[in-house]
Amino acid sequence: AWEQIVSGSEDKTCRVWRDGQCVLSLPHAGSVWGVAALPNGDIATACSDAMARVFTRDPALLADETTIAQHEEMLAAQKVAAQEVGGVKMSELPGVEALDQPGNKEGATKIVRVNDKAYAYSWNSVESKWDQIGEVVGGP
Repeated sequence: AWEQIVSGSEDKTCRVWRDGQCVLSLPHAGSVWGVAALPNGDIATACSDAMARVFTRDPALLADETTIAQHEEMLAAQKVAAQEVGGVKMSELPGVEALDQPGNKEGATKIVRVNDKAYAYSWNSVESKWDQIGEVVGGP
């Protein structure tokens, strides 16, 4: 039986799972396209920012302070960038109440803010309702 599973995601995280529960989330600068659980317990990741990273619990293998500081700065910049989607500030997107207005033609689209995420909707003129397409995310 597996003790843990490691996954990579388009949401810019590598996650460690135990018994179906996420026990650790490692943020990245881009989509995490590859992961490997190494024999010594370290985790290697391949990211869309063209970087490979190794995460370890072994103090003897930790990166130097400058590298760690650069990684933390990159994560802070990602947090600021997450406040925009498609060049539009999340705070400027309409809320779900914008879906109370019908679309003007089949397939018309709207992006609305739900909490801290943006979702795209398409107008379904046959059923006279907005169909959710999915979450709007930035590129890799």
